[in-house]
Amino acid sequence: MRVTNASRGDLTAALAAINKGYGNNIEFRSIEPMNKKGTAFNFRLKAKDPHDIGGQMSPSGRATGSASWEAHGSFFDALTKLQPAAKVKTRVSTITAQGGNWKDEVVATPKAMQMGMASFDKMSQGSIRKSAWQKGKRGGTYRKTKSGKRTYKKK
Repeated sequence: MRVTNASRGDLTAALAAINKGYGNNIEFRSIEPMNKKGTAFNFRLKAKDPHDIGGQMSPSGRATGSASWEAHGSFFDALTKLQPAAKVKTRVSTITAQGGNWKDEVVATPKAMQMGMASFDKMSQGSIRKSAWQKGKRGGTYRKTKSGKRTYKKK
């Protein structure tokens, strides 16, 4: 995504603001300046732990490592509150303080529905879908150890 009319400080402040609600799980995957003035950047958000809140799961249940659209939407809201002149250009829309941010609605193609893509209620709202390995359906179990690490143990 490309943001204009915002400084790196604005971006990091918006990220810090949303991380309060996402358990400090969201971070920048990349942030690259697009001009010498430091008012335009290309950036990507990711989840530190894709299985935790704010992580994105594919329709098949695999963790993608990207931040969820809820986290992106929260980031856009926080950024436009901190810097009303900021403009974020995504692949499908332009987001400003006046509007254009994500809406709570189902937008799916017939092909996505055929592939088993769940509805908005099941895939978002910060919920985390468990993969077949986490559910123990692939001959093993997926556990969180006392130290907080996740391990997979075959049966």
